[in-house]
This record gives sequence, structure tokens and C-alpha cells, in this order.
Amino acid sequence: MSRTVATICTKLVRGIISPMKRQRQEITASIISKNLIPQPTAYTPYGDIKFYCPNKEALEYQRELLTREPDTIEWISNFNEGEIYWDVGANVGAYTSYAAKVTQGPPYWPLSHPHKHFHFW
Repeated sequence: MSRTVATICTKLVRGIISPMKRQRQEITASIISKNLIPQPTAYTPYGDIKFYCPNKEALEYQRELLTREPDTIEWISNFNEGEIYWDVGANVGAYTSYAAKVTQGPPYWPLSHPHKHFHFW
């Protein structure tokens, strides 16, 4: 059902912008695309974490933040305020963002592949 609705909406938007010049079509499609990207929030005991989810796989990190790796969450939850958590093996940075909420500090993780990291705030 989701794919069908998405296909219909995509065709509708393309039809609406088709009279525009090519560059204007691309700009308009880009703006629409950006405006439609979900930005769900994970609610934690230490504060909310807003996720930027440009694809359906990214939505899993928001939905499963506190349940996907309960041992990791328990470990991070025992950090003290002001401690620094350096996540060398960060995948997309979800646990780093959680640690930043727990310690009330900035998140630290090396971006070896920046295209792989989603935006959290």
C-alpha cells in the first residue's frame, strides 16, 4: 500500500511541475523532497533525540533506539554528566547521540564515511 501511494504521489507531483523549465522542476522537486523527509523523535529519560530519516532503514534507529541493544543503552545510561563518550565505531551515531543526552555534552564520533551518518539534533 505504501509503495502504491508513494508512486501515485510522485506521479502527481511530476505532473504538476512538468510545465516548468527543467532547472525549476529540479529545484521544486528538491524542495518538496526535503520537506517530506520524516524527522521523528526518540523520547528518552534524558531528553528527546530528533532523527533525520531520508530512507525507511533510518527510521529503525528512531523506533528501536532503546530496545535494539539494551545492554548498550544500560551501559551508556550509567555515564556521568560531563564525561566524554568517544564512539570510534559509530554506525549512524544513534548511540552517540543518546550518550550526549546522558552526559549533557556534545557528541563525538569520527566521520570516516560522512554519507553514512544521519543528522541528529
